Amino acid sequence: MQYGLSLPERLQKFNELFSNKQANSITKWDVPSVNGTDLYEVYHVSVELPKYRLDNTRTLALQEQYIFNKTLGEDFFNDVESDQVQEVQHNLLKALIKSSDKDKDLLSYFSDHTQTEPLILTHDGFVISGNRRLCAFRELLEEDYEKYKHFSQVRVVILPNLDPDKIDQIEDLLEQQKDIKEPFSWVSRALGYRRRMQRYNYSDVQLAKITGLKKTEISSLIEKLEIADRYLDSINKSKDYNQILDDFYAFEKIHSCKQKDKGGPTKKTAFEKLSFIAIKNKGSFSDRMYKNIPIIHEAQALIHNELSGEFEEELREIEAQAQTNQELNALNLIPDSTISVIKLLEKPEYEERIVDIVSDKIEEYLTLQREKKKKSSVLDRVRKANTLLIEANAIKSHETDKIGVSSQIQNIEKELGKIKDWINQK
Repeated sequence: MQYGLSLPERLQKFNELFSNKQANSITKWDVPSVNGTDLYEVYHVSVELPKYRLDNTRTLALQEQYIFNKTLGEDFFNDVESDQVQEVQHNLLKALIKSSDKDKDLLSYFSDHTQTEPLILTHDGFVISGNRRLCAFRELLEEDYEKYKHFSQVRVVILPNLDPDKIDQIEDLLEQQKDIKEPFSWVSRALGYRRRMQRYNYSDVQLAKITGLKKTEISSLIEKLEIADRYLDSINKSKDYNQILDDFYAFEKIHSCKQKDKGGPTKKTAFEKLSFIAIKNKGSFSDRMYKNIPIIHEAQALIHNELSGEFEEELREIEAQAQTNQELNALNLIPDSTISVIKLLEKPEYEERIVDIVSDKIEEYLTLQREKKKKSSVLDRVRKANTLLIEANAIKSHETDKIGVSSQIQNIEKELGKIKDWINQK
């Protein structure tokens, strides 16, 4: 299998096509742009010609994962012309052309359908839109050339030479179109937004305007990715994004709890580390993490108190070491017990005991809330009844139907008598 012709070969082919557009083009196609749509010629080219675009947002998380798994340099995917890198990208895309939805499983879909939508290529032959489709065409040809030889020539649109940020914008607009596309994972979307802000020096306001999203949607998604990055660092799985693809709602709850927390940075850090331990050991908890994390936040004082008792000696050693370090650095800081708890939470040898404490305190907090609700349940209902009676008085008039009202008042007075007797009991 060939993963794209060389750059000179690609450019030569494009020049041949452009030399007589009228004769070589087979139709025209609208490509969305920031100003609406632009109409371009569609050409047939060999399926071997295009190269995968390595900046494709959909595969960013998979690339990071590959680099992590293979312990490669961060610049591995920078060599866009490399056959080796293109082959790796092809194999990453293979994982994305399968779906439990038959209409979105590309191998299944194109075994019964022909290509109708062209691949969108950059001026030098990299695929902006259609990377998964190109992968599927190549796989089907490899499987049975005679049966699928109609994919040996593919339809393409070749864009003019555009700035990289404009290419990213076109990718955004194309992704919004609904066909047989699978949505980007939340990690890939966040990685894509963060990369673009860093690469083009965009603010979140500028990127929001370009993508048509709300500024808060972009900034909060990136902040959740940063929380996820810290989590992966904490479990020594940096960039191993497969670990957290299904944990979006857990990181969303960590983010929202920290946003509303009026405490200082050490309290927020301690909460985050407790949440990380819970996510890592989610099998030890009875409920889903997105439900447990807000409870951990609310029960943080209970958890800290229990940790202080359970790890009294260990915390004393941590505080003594911290005091020694302060003296060596000629510092005279007011000790913060939460800092010692944070250092305790970072020690893996205590993790199992910490998980037991957090699990117990979640159950204790829920029990306290149930008891609290039970204690106030009578008052809550009497208050509601009072509100309804006030509303009844407010809306009564000479035209209001009075049938049945008297008997209901008798029932209310009877129930009020029972409540009064209960209140007066010694």
